[in-house]
Amino acid sequence: MNTRKLTTRIGGGLLGLFAALAMGAAFASSAQAQSQDPRMNKDSRNSDSADAQRYRDAELNRRNGASPNEAPPSRSLEAKLTLTNHSSNEIKSVSWRVSFLHPTTFAVLETREIISKSKIAPGKEKTLKKTMRLPARVNVTGANGKTYSAVPTMTTELDSVTYADGTTSKTP
Repeated sequence: MNTRKLTTRIGGGLLGLFAALAMGAAFASSAQAQSQDPRMNKDSRNSDSADAQRYRDAELNRRNGASPNEAPPSRSLEAKLTLTNHSSNEIKSVSWRVSFLHPTTFAVLETREIISKSKIAPGKEKTLKKTMRLPARVNVTGANGKTYSAVPTMTTELDSVTYADGTTSKTP
């Protein structure tokens, strides 16, 4: 009879020990999930990383029925101007202009002036780049008489360069 009480006490003690360990593990895992340390937060929906942005974009594409490899239409473009420094002085900055033209009449719709602070050594060539928002689309009448929306044509033009010694020139 004493053996039975001893077995019951040991069995109850072990059961209580296992229950306490299980509860402790459960509380520890929930405490870790609620950690305020950003390194511990692996939830990509709340993170501002590039991976999180890709996750959000893929999720939006999935919800909207778009292909994951299909890029959304861009509302910006990159203007480029390639410039060679033919002078013996170093170029300190470049003033250039981006014009948007009507696709069929080539009338100037909009002009934007850009100043790029970029050093260009004598005899060297450099491509200057500037990302900008697209202007409004224009209506164009096709050969069949139908009107459709089109993106204006873009051109770039050099205004002037400023050299390291402070002089300016229309031609580099």
